[in-house]
Amino acid sequence: MTQLSIEQDVATQLSNLAAQIADMEDENGASPSMGDVLSAIPEELPGESYFDWSKLAFGYRINPDGDNTAEIEITSGSVNRGKRAPVIVNSTKKIITEDGQYVWMEYNLSTEAAIIADPSLAAPATDATTYRKLLYQFNLVNGVASLEYVGLTEIELPGVGA
Repeated sequence: MTQLSIEQDVATQLSNLAAQIADMEDENGASPSMGDVLSAIPEELPGESYFDWSKLAFGYRINPDGDNTAEIEITSGSVNRGKRAPVIVNSTKKIITEDGQYVWMEYNLSTEAAIIADPSLAAPATDATTYRKLLYQFNLVNGVASLEYVGLTEIELPGVGA
């Protein structure tokens, strides 16, 4: 999306919002309450367009190839392990199949391999053999994935191989 199309999109949304607020005036011309105004504001303006999440380690893209709106791509990143060399996790594409699925990085403590796990409705939990770090939770509505939650932070494994 170009900067011009982003600006046009925002201008259109703001114009629509102004029209909705104007329609909220009561029969006496009284202004709407703050609650009425806030309820008319869309949940998100095109925020994903303003910040390119794919530039981050373990960032994401939705519909990366332009052919599947339920597909996401988690970009490559690294798992830092103290003084030892980091483990590189390659960019990975996944399909979101249900609303509310979590996506996380998984590091096997014995093999020292790291992957992006398949999307799941179960939130990730670390156990005795595998460290799991939540990256994102995605929604799926009418076959279109969207970001619900960001759990991404720096991934560190304190005490592992230090």
